[in-house]
Amino acid sequence: MSSFRLVILTAGFISVVMSMFEAVYPSEKHSNQIKLIFSLIFILCAISPIVKGDADFSEIADVIKDTSQSLELSDEKTMECFKNSVERNISSRIKQYLCENEIVCSEIKTSINISGSGSISINEIKIAADNTAQEGEIIALVKEYTGEDIPVKVKERTEYDG
Repeated sequence: MSSFRLVILTAGFISVVMSMFEAVYPSEKHSNQIKLIFSLIFILCAISPIVKGDADFSEIADVIKDTSQSLELSDEKTMECFKNSVERNISSRIKQYLCENEIVCSEIKTSINISGSGSISINEIKIAADNTAQEGEIIALVKEYTGEDIPVKVKERTEYDG
């Protein structure tokens, strides 16, 4: 990191010198040539630690690696949170639809899959119903509401309460 500190200090010094020189020189006639000279000096100062082999990029590589791992974990957590939110939303909508059709259920659990392209598919829906005698009606309503042939499991409310 000391080589980068040297580059930064050099850049700051050259900037100050250029500013002072621009204030002192009498005409705009040679300004392009002077800017070119100072730019070349700056480039040489910035490149010299790299050419000499004094620049140590291992710390930067470690920081990049740590940042990359952190972003991957963050991405996984975000996707898991999104997936859970979608599952709860689907379960809530199905429960609401069943209640509108006078089906009483205490809990609905939806399992989904989100593909790499972002498409969402429902794997399974588990319903804890108060009356399992309505199982056929419940399954028909869920399939009607989703428009898909999704595996629906209906169990007595106490079987899912664990």
